[in-house]
Parts: sequence; C-alpha cells; structure tokens
Amino acid sequence: MYATIIAVAPLVVLLIPYLLISSFITQKKGKKIAMEQEKREADEKAKIQTAMQELNAAKSKPQENHSYAHVMTAQTLVEKIKSKDYDSFMEHLDHLSLPKGESLQVEECSREGHGDESKLFVETSEGAYDLNIWEYIKAENSTDGAWDAYFLYKVRHILPLWWHANYNHRIYMYSKEDAESIELFNGREEELPIIQRDVKQLISDPDVLYAANGKYFVRCCYWTNFGGLIKETVEVLISNEGKVSFNEIEQMTLYHYQCGIYF
Repeated sequence: MYATIIAVAPLVVLLIPYLLISSFITQKKGKKIAMEQEKREADEKAKIQTAMQELNAAKSKPQENHSYAHVMTAQTLVEKIKSKDYDSFMEHLDHLSLPKGESLQVEECSREGHGDESKLFVETSEGAYDLNIWEYIKAENSTDGAWDAYFLYKVRHILPLWWHANYNHRIYMYSKEDAESIELFNGREEELPIIQRDVKQLISDPDVLYAANGKYFVRCCYWTNFGGLIKETVEVLISNEGKVSFNEIEQMTLYHYQCGIYF
C-alpha cells in the first residue's frame, strides 16, 4: 500500500495544478462567452431602439400610399401558391430582379419525416442550386421594392409545410376580408365565426414607411394558430446597388389565440 501511495503521489501532485488550471480556463471561457452574449443582446437591443425611433420619425412624414397595389401583388401570389404555380413569381414581383440567365425556383417540402419547409432557391445560369437567394436578387430602392422584398422574405410561411414545420404556418392579413381565410388546427369550428368577426375589426392595412437612405419599415398583420393575430414590423434595407437585408423589429399581439395542438 505504501509503495502504491509513493508511486501515485507524484501524479496527484501534478494532477491538482492541472485540475485547477483547467477549471480556471473553463471559467474564463464561460465568462468570455457570457460577456459576448451580453454584448450581442445589448447591440441587438440598441439596434431595435434606434429602429423604433426611426420608425416613429417616419410616421410623422408624408408617405406615398401604395397599399392597394401591394395588396393586389400579395394576394395574386398567394393564389398562385395555392395552385402551386410558382414559375411566374418574379413576373409579379416586378420591382425585384435577377441577373440574366438565373431564375427563382421553389423546392416543395418533403412529405416524410418529422417536418420540412418548402424552400426558395436560385438556379444559376450554370445550373447550380443556391439557397442564398438574396446574394442574387436585387431590389428597386422604393416602397414598391421594399414591399416585394418583404413578401418574398416571408413567403416561407405561406408555401407548403409538412408536419412539425406547421408551427411556422401563417395566414397573412392583407385586408380585413382575409380574416375569412383563418383556419383552426384544432377543428373547433364553432369558434371560427366569432374569431373571424373579432379579428376582422383588429386588422390594419399593410403599409411601407420610408425612413431615409434606403431604409423602409413594412408593417403587416398575420394569423397563426400558435399566437393569434400578430402585427409585425420588419426593417428592409436596400443599398445603392440594390442588395437587400432585413431586421425583425417588433411582433405585437393584437388577438391572442393558442390552438393547443402539438405536432
């Protein structure tokens, strides 16, 4: 036993500093990760606060009203999605463009496994498949361009979904009449007329507010069985070259509803 203790003692002496150093490094890494996370959250909060200030300033400016044309574009494309006519998407989003020889395509969801979403992709002139569609698509720097970009950015919620992906299913409310399109996953049809009536009173027309320097704010309502009637605000940024980026600014619940179904 003494021989074993004598043999192991040097290892123990070496192991203790190693464990202390490892613990110190782990704690240091943990603190660094936590600080980086806090910084990201603070930066995101500051970005949203700035965006809200710019949104409020934009509300006070005279704005061109293109709501009717925007609604017609969106409703036309929703009907095309229902009939699975995807080939002419870009023809109706005529304030967006692709380089010559490239096309926007839809890959429908796989109806197997636990869930899948349909995807937009660009087929390049060389026949390549690329899901990074905003690396190719350019937008006109206008309220029309911002609306078309917003619709395409959100279309994944409208395209076919499979099983668990239906948590992301939305019915966009482009007009009060769209309340009649609400469907309930739980099958409690007796609730539907009451919900449609109440929601119809709360829907506001979608709008696009121009702030400055290619920055727009799009506001639109949608229905989800996992939250109810939501009014979202999305910041759409269009560069001088037409490159588009998006920031989710606000999700405001106007009518709360939970269907109680878990896929």
